[in-house]
Amino acid sequence: MDNISELLGLEDSNIFISESSVSGNRKTIVLETPACARLCPCCGARMHSRGIKKRSISHPDFQGGYELMIILKQRRWRCTDPDCAYTCNEDFSFVDKRRRSTNAADEMIVSSFRDLSVTASDIAKRFNTSDTHVLDIFHRYVKPDRLPLTDIISIDLAYTGMSGEGKHALLIQDFLTGAPIDLIQTRPASAVSSFFSSVPAEERGRVNYVLIDMTDSYAAAAKKYFPNAKKVIDPLHVLQQITQPVSAYIHSLEKEIRRSARNTSQAASGLSASAYGSLYILREYRDLILADHEHIHYDSSLRMDPRLHRLMNTYMYEEALFKISPRHKVLRDLKDIYTDFSKSSTKYPERAADELNELISLYSGCGDSIFEEFAQKLEKYREAVLNYFYMIEKYGCGEIYEKRNYYTTPGAANRKLRDLTLLGRGLRNFEHLRNRFLFAERKENGAE
Repeated sequence: MDNISELLGLEDSNIFISESSVSGNRKTIVLETPACARLCPCCGARMHSRGIKKRSISHPDFQGGYELMIILKQRRWRCTDPDCAYTCNEDFSFVDKRRRSTNAADEMIVSSFRDLSVTASDIAKRFNTSDTHVLDIFHRYVKPDRLPLTDIISIDLAYTGMSGEGKHALLIQDFLTGAPIDLIQTRPASAVSSFFSSVPAEERGRVNYVLIDMTDSYAAAAKKYFPNAKKVIDPLHVLQQITQPVSAYIHSLEKEIRRSARNTSQAASGLSASAYGSLYILREYRDLILADHEHIHYDSSLRMDPRLHRLMNTYMYEEALFKISPRHKVLRDLKDIYTDFSKSSTKYPERAADELNELISLYSGCGDSIFEEFAQKLEKYREAVLNYFYMIEKYGCGEIYEKRNYYTTPGAANRKLRDLTLLGRGLRNFEHLRNRFLFAERKENGAE
């Protein structure tokens, strides 16, 4: 018990335990310092003890499931020189004046915010305090600055789920490590230009690659603020130019099925079994068209579908999708050609240029409007699409990109932002969202 400063992580070495007790899940210890002579800091005269004040201090030590309460005996002093009459209380390093918790509690509260799966209310319950208090502590200590720009950065538009100007944010990441460099609001429009303008031109000039999506405004901004960098579009954002219009087509097909069902003689009794089944298949199994075919687990075992009231397996769901519209198979096959091209070119970048030309030619003459428009975008951003594979060849060395799935580099961070907003039941403070996200993600990626 003599090593109380080491046991509890307290900074005062001369403190000792005079009493201790246990009641239920609460441990209570009494701390005090040895009696000693004290001189007045103002006049140097001897000080007289005015007694001892007992303070109840909570300490975040939860080992063994116990809550720890500290009764601190604090000595009060008064100068014996009547002309001075200076009074003071004993000072302790481990707790500030008028605080009811030790300074270690602040550190543990702040550290708890690194877990994006817990809310401020969860943290407050753990430390027996209010959510306002833990948020005040977090904002007091956590104010992350922008990280320096790296050799390869990605700039991605993230949907935060917040209302108002914080609905969308621009996420800037180090592509090699995934560490977020900064998160900025996209509204007002001047916020983005102000941010990049504030970065020194010399620092922006050292960026060699900038990953963007197929948006003209992004391409123009990358050209303006990073004139020395090669523009890159990663496969995730290229694939979105396929999956988004295909999803829109499936949604329009659902609306058409509902519209047709209303015009039938069975409209009065609701949707027919055929219409209901088609809508169910389109809603629940559209990923058989949209997802990467290598990520789909084709299970041939039959299982009873409670909605369709018949035995089904993955192959039968896929066949049902193609029966609803033969175009689904065409869209799926054309999409898979691009995903195969992306994977092949990642391993063999020297083939990328010729294979992309063949791909553009194939899509241009396929007869499907979605892929004909996609071919035009591939032609427009041809150099940026190819730069991704050249960058992989230069920086990958056959190792780092084998560990990082190239489809999840920017997407995983976007999902964490949305989940954080949902978990907080609608965050309204963008600054808090930014600070907490950067605080958690930089630690996870070793950027701190």
